[in-house]
Amino acid sequence: VLDIFHDTGYWEGDVRQQNSKGEWLYIHAIVNTVKDVDGNDIGVVAVNRDITSRREMEKALEESEERFRLAGKAAYDLIYEWKPQEGILKWFGDIDQLLGFPQGHISNNSEAWVDIIHPEDLHILEEITTHQSTNTEAISCEYRVRHAEGHYLFWWDHAMPILDEEGQPVKWIGICVDKTQQLQSIKELQERDKLLRIIGENFPKSYLSVINPDFTIGYTNGQEFKLRGLDPNQFVGLHTKDIFAVYGEEVLKKLLH
Repeated sequence: VLDIFHDTGYWEGDVRQQNSKGEWLYIHAIVNTVKDVDGNDIGVVAVNRDITSRREMEKALEESEERFRLAGKAAYDLIYEWKPQEGILKWFGDIDQLLGFPQGHISNNSEAWVDIIHPEDLHILEEITTHQSTNTEAISCEYRVRHAEGHYLFWWDHAMPILDEEGQPVKWIGICVDKTQQLQSIKELQERDKLLRIIGENFPKSYLSVINPDFTIGYTNGQEFKLRGLDPNQFVGLHTKDIFAVYGEEVLKKLLH
């Protein structure tokens, strides 16, 4: 600091000073030399401003943002803060890594974020933006976002407003959850269930039953019912013991296990 001041006659920066109570304060200092008409140094002017409160607020904000990031990793895939009036979108969590992009490609560029929304889902984003500018009700929606490798992910988005003293939204805090794997698993189960039903309903002298965890019949159908002139729906909801009791206790245990 002394070297800079000696060379330039000017220095500005933050320092810490201890007051009479032993407390450390953050001081923003400006030091400048005073010269006479001939350009000779005749004195020094220093202006000190206590910025302790501002520093504490900045520290609290950093800690808050860190909690957001940790919460995003623990409970959700991402947390975001959106200020619609200013057009500022801030992510808490590594959205770039999650979507396979270089660091900062999405997190530092709102236009890049809009660009990876599926074209058929852009109207959802437009509706959200309009809603968040004037409304105070929480929103939930699903849309598709493009991964860097080209495939699309299904995201669930839920956001709530932060209101000012007049009850108007100043920003929104939202969470995003990647539901791609969950939806894929549901689709696979539905396709498997459809195939099993086709087999059970069309294979000669057979039937298919789906047994619930409590051993009641969730679904049953097949050619065997037609051969016997029975309505399969009359068995739905019944306990397996009520249906298979005629086979004996030992056989029933084998059927259930």
